[in-house]
Formats: sequence, structure tokens, C-alpha cells
Amino acid sequence: MLERIFREHRLGGHEIVTFGDGPVEIRETRKRGGVSVGVASSELRRYGLCPAKRARLIRAGADLVVPDFSQLRSILDVLQVQS
Repeated sequence: MLERIFREHRLGGHEIVTFGDGPVEIRETRKRGGVSVGVASSELRRYGLCPAKRARLIRAGADLVVPDFSQLRSILDVLQVQS
């Protein structure tokens, strides 16, 4: 899917930020030079940090790991994204 997005929109790696909870999208984004944000939320509660998921995302190479989107403004500030 990432390959298709890069190709169809003619993007370079530095032009994309992905958010995900799986190591595959984290690794694939990093391979292409993009920024990856790992979302390590608890599957049961749907918010808050899952320590095991956090560890997997760090091992996959996530640039940033967040527990959920409750602090979206802070996440965007760290990424230097204006909304």
C-alpha cells in the first residue's frame, strides 16, 4: 500500500508521515526515508499505552511512539505539522 501511495502521488520518503500500530508499516516507511509514528494503544481499552506494543514498535524503528491520539496537538507540534 505504501509503495502505491509513493508512486501515485510521486512522493519522496521525506514527504510522508505514517501512523500505525504494526511493525510492517513502521519498517516500510523508515526504509523509504519517511517518518513513522507508532501508536501503542491498548486494544482492550482503545486508549492508553500497551507496553508490549510499544516495545515492538521501538524494535521496528518508530521515530515516535504515542499511546493514543488524546494529545494530538502535541504530536503535531513534535512533527512540526501545522493544522
